[in-house]
Amino acid sequence: MKITIGFLSAFALADDIEKADVFSSYDSHSIDVELIDNEIVTNPYSESWIFFSDDSPFASWYHSSRLIFVDAQNGNYSISYVEIFPKNFKSDYEEISLADRPDPLAMESTAFVPDPEKVVSNYNYALIV
Repeated sequence: MKITIGFLSAFALADDIEKADVFSSYDSHSIDVELIDNEIVTNPYSESWIFFSDDSPFASWYHSSRLIFVDAQNGNYSISYVEIFPKNFKSDYEEISLADRPDPLAMESTAFVPDPEKVVSNYNYALIV
């Protein structure tokens, strides 16, 4: 059942799947979703799978994200636009798709070598005005 629901919800995420991080609830829920900032998002169905889409995964929080509720009975879905992640996010949701990550830059540099002739002093102070 979960695979079918996940397939149906892909229609809501089809254009964004490579740009967003998407997570799915481990179980279907009949309760509302409480966000980390204590805001409550109403679950529009009596029983639904919940998908969380972080639409800007490289940004700090309070940016556009979505909670997608998929009705467990018939596959209808409803989207709620939010700006922060759900409470218990790490324990109640599983990663199903991550945005493409850029390759890290390899930077060449020289290692720091202290100057052996420099005298260390315990009397160095700075005055900030």
